Amino acid sequence: MDHPKAKLGARRTGKIKKALKMYSVDELKKAILGCKNTPWNMGKNPSRRKYDSIELIVRNEEKIEAYIDNCPEPDENNNNDEGVYDLRDV
Repeated sequence: MDHPKAKLGARRTGKIKKALKMYSVDELKKAILGCKNTPWNMGKNPSRRKYDSIELIVRNEEKIEAYIDNCPEPDENNNNDEGVYDLRDV
């Protein structure tokens, strides 16, 4: 989400691997899209700070599930012929 200098180090990799033990890749991609769809996380808050780190998104089950719930439903603009989300932007 526009963090060109971000590195995938051991800490981030470990948190992602832990989340992958409970959720599928597609579920985690939906959580990322759900975070991206949350105005507060995208900087519409008093501090104008973005809260969109992968560590935050996969912090715990409650965060992951809340962001999945906030993922926009597929439509003709982000849905392929099989009814699967187009997650290339994640």
